[in-house]
Amino acid sequence: MRHWRTALFVCLIFLWCSPASLAQIVYGSTNLDIDPGAGTVTATCETDVDNLAAEYYEAMVSCVVEDSNNNIVASGGGTDDSGQGYVQVVLTFTGVPGETYTAMSAHSLFEIYTAEFFPDPDDPQPIRLHYYDDVYDFSSYADNPQTYDDFFELDSPGPETETVSSIQHAANSVATKSWTCFAQLKYRAVKKLGITVANHSFWWIQDSVGQQYIIDGGPQNAGCTPNCGYLVDWVTPGTVGHYPDDQIGAGTWFDSGTSPAVCSQVGNLEAAAKNWNQALTLYNPTGPNSNTFAHSIATSGGFAPTQPPSAVGW
Repeated sequence: MRHWRTALFVCLIFLWCSPASLAQIVYGSTNLDIDPGAGTVTATCETDVDNLAAEYYEAMVSCVVEDSNNNIVASGGGTDDSGQGYVQVVLTFTGVPGETYTAMSAHSLFEIYTAEFFPDPDDPQPIRLHYYDDVYDFSSYADNPQTYDDFFELDSPGPETETVSSIQHAANSVATKSWTCFAQLKYRAVKKLGITVANHSFWWIQDSVGQQYIIDGGPQNAGCTPNCGYLVDWVTPGTVGHYPDDQIGAGTWFDSGTSPAVCSQVGNLEAAAKNWNQALTLYNPTGPNSNTFAHSIATSGGFAPTQPPSAVGW
């Protein structure tokens, strides 16, 4: 995201206005995005200065992405050589499901102008060539650059000064994102003639690629007509299952918690559901039934939830 700030002011008659008298701003941001479908992680790191400060400084940024073991998985940097007042670095790489990534950016300003000092107006030779004109005194931040979560903006403290270094490290920003998973065992009432006769259980999961599913089981033949047939299952993307009442608003009996640590178990549960033999087990309303199925794939996933209330056939 590119930030532009226009300083609006009115110069009254007899009042002297100069750009150096106005507070100028440097912005920095770091963003992490995980695309489960593509299997990629993208870090976007950016430094901006407003339009008046861009006359005197070039924006700079360096960006590093680390995994949970502090291994560098991507890095890059750039400088705004066009005078537009911003620079952006985008790093895209193949991610690892269940991993946590941290992107860190260092935001700096390059002083464009060299300050020359003439000891004698009649002598054209400067005596100090390697000092730089820090018009808005951003170098005051470089003495102790602070680190901010995701985004920051800093006003120029002023006044104009001269510095030895032309590059001023203004601040840092950092962003962290995890490729997380979860599994919830849900349950709802099964009614006959308006009377609850049992509870039906099913799963709501999010796997290591970020895809959510409702996983439910039931009889092959709807309403068990002319017979129930086999115990079959459905793995439905989204938050509503094969049966419309199998949705995330139903009661929750077990929750794995949202964490990269459960991605392997969720993956095993999902695989068991997708590989369920649809022509092996005959369905019986008292079991084997949908609760039997929900229990079976929980075991395959390494989860051990207790029996939900009135979940006949568990």
